[in-house]
Amino acid sequence: MSQNKNSAKHLSELKNHLQEGETIVSSIFGAYQAKRMGNDTVRNGVFAITQNRVIFFAKKMFGYDLESFKFDKISSIERSKNLMGHAITIYTSGNEVSIKWVNDGEFPEFMDAFDNALENKKVVA
Repeated sequence: MSQNKNSAKHLSELKNHLQEGETIVSSIFGAYQAKRMGNDTVRNGVFAITQNRVIFFAKKMFGYDLESFKFDKISSIERSKNLMGHAITIYTSGNEVSIKWVNDGEFPEFMDAFDNALENKKVVA
């Protein structure tokens, strides 16, 4: 798991919000983009993969943002790359979120872990 200073700080805080027995398999630091109440929202934070879900976590001055997606609820993912780095879009029923500006070095390991977790959930489901 590759970590920079921001990523390490966010991961440390995120560990307090994991379920019992849940561990982080892989993580990346990037910008999270989602639509909330019709408005685009972008926040920098860490994206972590556990055995059951992918989690976005952003530490704020007074609190945090956390959103998670169980692998069995993800219908598809889309990958892309531009000058700013890699991007991943996750589609669930009625929801679409994007992770963008991901560093090249972190991306292959994260996507391998993501693909493995997604495939394992499809076998079980």
